[in-house]
Amino acid sequence: MTTPSPSGNFPELVAIGEALVAFIAHPAGPLHEATRFSPHVVGAESNVAVGVARLGHRVGFAGRIGADAFGSMILRRLRAEGVATEHLVRDGAAPTGLLFRNLREFPSAEVVYRRTGSAGSRLAPDDVGAALAGLPAGTIVHVSGVTPALSESCMAAALALAETARARSLQLFVDVNYRTNLWDRNAAAPVLRKLVASASVVTASRSEAALLTGADSAADAAAALAGLGPRVAVIRDDALGAVASTGASKPPIVVPSQVTRRVADPVGAGDAFNAGLIAGLLEDQSLPDAIATAHRCGAAAVGVIGDIEGLPTRAELMPSEDDVRR
Repeated sequence: MTTPSPSGNFPELVAIGEALVAFIAHPAGPLHEATRFSPHVVGAESNVAVGVARLGHRVGFAGRIGADAFGSMILRRLRAEGVATEHLVRDGAAPTGLLFRNLREFPSAEVVYRRTGSAGSRLAPDDVGAALAGLPAGTIVHVSGVTPALSESCMAAALALAETARARSLQLFVDVNYRTNLWDRNAAAPVLRKLVASASVVTASRSEAALLTGADSAADAAAALAGLGPRVAVIRDDALGAVASTGASKPPIVVPSQVTRRVADPVGAGDAFNAGLIAGLLEDQSLPDAIATAHRCGAAAVGVIGDIEGLPTRAELMPSEDDVRR
């Protein structure tokens, strides 16, 4: 699969959505047993922006953060990672969003949010318009299903992004990323379907694909998602690795993960996968090769505590003997 990328100094990817600060509890275990917390910059779309930038691509991130110390933490970290931030607005009328979570793979992590009324939740269609102004056709723009769940203005911004991407031949990359603690299925499904219908590439888990299509198996889910409009649909599946579809009439593409890592922190693995997939497509890798790159990025990310700390650089991504399953 070939994904045209813009020339010159324009970003190859613009990610639009939420960035916030997470306080991760230590030691591992129930959140109420924590004795200390470490701060980390997180956010579905900002994680992807950092991941693609670390792999050597020109990346911009657009959104809103507070004019406070936590906003400064986010701004400094993104700039240090080489992510362009001219469309990351410092909002003096609202605080930067925060979350608190523990370290636990099973059962799933406990998360406490302090993001209601946050600067990130005030993202609006005008912010999207400013971030997309002048981008050449073929530029990849990314949003996840987290953003439209945050507020009415965020929902309007995400839908404006989808409409603008289609009208201007930008390539919309959507991660369904349905979060049950943000909105219910009945509210989420129609909005997420609209985003997917405008997407060039969509990624989802099996359960997320089932929410939108009713399909059960990974292969059926990938084909059903592709049938909604995207050129490529990729299902992340714990048992199979990943299953992709480029159309209902074409056979599914199954790409198992060939790398293993000690899991220090499973949160952020999907964002790392998305970053690797986007980078692979920007580099004109075949779809199976781009998915293999995505697997390696996800495996690297979960070996380190924090969403972005373990995202690999280009040099780190090169496969070695230690990466191969023994």
